[in-house]
Amino acid sequence: MTMTKSGQESSSSGSKGLDKVEEAAEKVLGDSQVGKGERVGYVEDDSEARTAATAAAHGDEAILQEDGTHLIISKTEGDPPVDTWRH
Repeated sequence: MTMTKSGQESSSSGSKGLDKVEEAAEKVLGDSQVGKGERVGYVEDDSEARTAATAAAHGDEAILQEDGTHLIISKTEGDPPVDTWRH
């Protein structure tokens, strides 16, 4: 066992070369240890505003549906709804 920069234990891969690469990457990126109760992942807080602004820039309207998808409605006469998608 070795200690990470944050003081947590990490195990050796069994390859000195790979361990050196992982050690160098940790110095730049930090370790991958997640503490108990921590949330991981990426959350974009302004996604609804960005979606609405993008739709409006194209002359469309984005409607958030109950299942989390968006219905994009074209405001140009005669055009059908474009698509639905999840974010």
